[in-house]
Amino acid sequence: MNRTELSILIPTYNDCCVELVNSLAQQAMRLSGLSYEIIVLDDASNRPEVLLQAAYINELRNTRFVRRETNVGRAKIRNILTSMARYRWLLFLDSDMEIVSPDFLERYLQAPPEATVVHGGNCVQRDRLPHDGALKYRYEKAAEQTHDATQRNKQPYQQFNTSNFLVAKWVMEAHPLDERIQTYGYEDVLFGKTLRTAGIPILHIDNPVGFGTFESNCSFLAKTEEAMHTLFQYRKELVGYSNVLHTYAHLRRFRLAWLVRLLFLCAKKRMRTHLLSTHSSLFVFKCYKLGFYASLPHDQQQG
Repeated sequence: MNRTELSILIPTYNDCCVELVNSLAQQAMRLSGLSYEIIVLDDASNRPEVLLQAAYINELRNTRFVRRETNVGRAKIRNILTSMARYRWLLFLDSDMEIVSPDFLERYLQAPPEATVVHGGNCVQRDRLPHDGALKYRYEKAAEQTHDATQRNKQPYQQFNTSNFLVAKWVMEAHPLDERIQTYGYEDVLFGKTLRTAGIPILHIDNPVGFGTFESNCSFLAKTEEAMHTLFQYRKELVGYSNVLHTYAHLRRFRLAWLVRLLFLCAKKRMRTHLLSTHSSLFVFKCYKLGFYASLPHDQQQG
């Protein structure tokens, strides 16, 4: 192995991640010579049944479940996990993912030793459309077709996210996630930009974790709207890292942003009804995102 110590760090909020943790623990125990720990840090979940997992997780070898009393958000929770970690290599995983390969950990440990940030990617674990969660399923299924390692390495910083990546601890200590972002979305995109500015390369490999469950259309749409607010707030810093910003800039250049805003406000209710159905369209979803962003309070004289 190119790496012999590993802290596996799982931030969680209102998710049950027992199966994920158990899969990781089983793989880690089979790797001879590996010193490891698994830390699950709960960001003040408010579902009592989720907290029941703590007892099981704490019984696993080299594993602990820690619960915070106050919610601190997606960026700060990962920075806290960095400070809690014992080892030089950190593996961050979202708590709602599934391990899909028996050599998942070994692939990361065998990555080129000079790589200080390694992103493994995601995949969809089911071929049938879920009864609810059709929108999230279609979104991830479409992304999967163009997000293998070869494609992601063409734009390594823009294609980075924090759902599944290995990183040297010193990188996270020197370049923590931006804790200004306490709403949903784009903290990982800004982290990618930070790495680019610092000249730290990102290596993308094919070592995915899987989407096994999909949140409801209503939840996914609400998070999308929150992410558009986040994008609007940090739009100057995210130029070049968002297709929505790129498209909106073209609309403003041709004095069409006002028209998109007007059409969206007229069609918003019908678009939402469609997106909340089982027949939701990704094209309508993309139009909704752009329209929602355009409807935010930009300088009207420029739009």
